[in-house]
Amino acid sequence: MKTKNGIKYRGVYYVNGKKKYTHKPYPTSKREARRQARVLQTAAERRASVDEGLLPPSIKWGDWATDVWWPVRTTGTDEREPIEEQTHNRELDLCNRYLMPQWSETPINTITRKKVQAWVNSLKIGRPGMSPKYGHRIYSLFRTSMISAVTAEVLDANPCVKISIPGSKNLTRPKNTIREGTFQTLWNHLHPHYQFALWLSLQLGVRPGELGGLHWSRVGLESGEVEIREVLVYLRPVKGHSVTPERIIKPYPKNGKARTLPLGEQAVEILRRWQKRYPPMAKCGLVHRPYGVCESDLVFRTPRTRAPLTNQAFSNQIRRARLAAGLPRLSPYSARRGYRELLAECGVDPMAITLLMGHASTEETLGYTEVSPRAMRQCRAALNGPGARNLELVHSGQTTEDSGMSSGTNEGSDLLTSAHIQLRRSLG
Repeated sequence: MKTKNGIKYRGVYYVNGKKKYTHKPYPTSKREARRQARVLQTAAERRASVDEGLLPPSIKWGDWATDVWWPVRTTGTDEREPIEEQTHNRELDLCNRYLMPQWSETPINTITRKKVQAWVNSLKIGRPGMSPKYGHRIYSLFRTSMISAVTAEVLDANPCVKISIPGSKNLTRPKNTIREGTFQTLWNHLHPHYQFALWLSLQLGVRPGELGGLHWSRVGLESGEVEIREVLVYLRPVKGHSVTPERIIKPYPKNGKARTLPLGEQAVEILRRWQKRYPPMAKCGLVHRPYGVCESDLVFRTPRTRAPLTNQAFSNQIRRARLAAGLPRLSPYSARRGYRELLAECGVDPMAITLLMGHASTEETLGYTEVSPRAMRQCRAALNGPGARNLELVHSGQTTEDSGMSSGTNEGSDLLTSAHIQLRRSLG
């Protein structure tokens, strides 16, 4: 075919008697076009062999992964949905960096448990540069490929059995929470735009991607409610597959279910002032994938470039502020944990907290929970105070007023008051 850059060629191959063509970018030589066609022809024949149960167990792991396992994982099957774009890019990068160098030339039927264990040990999981969580993700991806080989009846058994992963349970980094004192100190070192972002994170307890993907059409200033539905996704470039990063809007949150969050009177007031100070555009300008139509602009954009707020950009701002303030490691998720802690201290039902945070179970919510300094003071006061000997059991259904105990609502609700006053002054 003729193009602006000269003549280019498309290779031709056949699948089940049907003519197929190679994909872009097209080469400038017939030899390269024929080579691409042979590669695609071989991959199509391998997938057909899997369907017919004829694929030999001596196939190399690299050929199995490239021609059979990964295409099925990407496009999905009748029994399983395809993986998401963000997961695809992240796992493809792991596959190219850690799996292919080790296993690409290894026949799949010669992979034994001993070899897998030796490879896991060589990753040096738990040492600097390879956290237990990251190492477990690498191993899980390889294990998934071997399970797929067993399912396709290429292998009789999975060699990834009873593999010991060093430090996967013991080495965990403590998760810091933005509490009252931390919040005010961090606040003083943030740009006013990011002060608003931090305040909104504590008001809603949303994930960073949910904050970046929040549209004005989901904010009910009259009803005092916010619907969390869209998520901003940052797709990093993958070597050999994509060159430039991309921002898209995913039309559903992490667990696939939209949720509605309440807004207090202070939050509604600040959001009205923010909308008046920074009038939104008609649409966000981002692609909604895999489906969805944009109905309004994003609530938050970065101050200088007016770009959507990604998790990385927000994390960088918080990192600079906490270093300037001399605070320990913090992230946007620290505000989400602060929201969970604030609700717990104010006596909100644990099941309600789980629903508000969009968790799949109460056990997941407990992962965000630590005994706060305020809770420790309350416990100490209850044990050492004058009424310690007269403590009563509060049954389910009995209010704290009936028992003569304080719920702690008044103490916990002062966290965002000073921030509300400062935002109100800055927005006019």
